[in-house]
Amino acid sequence: KRYLMLVRNFRKPGKIWNTSLVIGDLEGNVYTPLKRTYFSHYYWTDERTVLAHCKYGERTGMFAINIDDGSAKELDAPYFHGPGNRDVHCILSPDRKYIIGDGYPLEGKRCLFAYSMDTGMTDIVIRLSTVVPPTDEIRCDLHALFSGDGKYISMDTTQNGRREVCTIPTDVLNF
Repeated sequence: KRYLMLVRNFRKPGKIWNTSLVIGDLEGNVYTPLKRTYFSHYYWTDERTVLAHCKYGERTGMFAINIDDGSAKELDAPYFHGPGNRDVHCILSPDRKYIIGDGYPLEGKRCLFAYSMDTGMTDIVIRLSTVVPPTDEIRCDLHALFSGDGKYISMDTTQNGRREVCTIPTDVLNF
């Protein structure tokens, strides 16, 4: 019934790029709750809430944003703010208990982070070696996904020197 669109002004050398969050519906109503800010990867958690790594107010991190009224709740976890986590690719588990996501390499490793919706605890689920590409445009983000039955997590990787997909069981999410 609704769609979300990110409108970007790509950066000039030495400048950061700005993104506006645009929400629309099938009746043609369109509004922009966040303008000219940092807004990156997102995931619809229900018909009114978008989970996003973005700047909301003066804070940058992971937020659950109510697209009806523009309010937001910050999910305060160190992996959503720390070094290398400038742009977390987030997704909610099928049982709605965990958020998983990856950021940029930390000490030559790509890390998959997990956040428990029940406890607020966080953990690094897996660290994978990553090939450093000659240009940022061809990097290999993990972009993790849950299997339909919720038993596995799959992700892209270059840990063996080429682009591959690997899977891990979701029983690693037991905290």
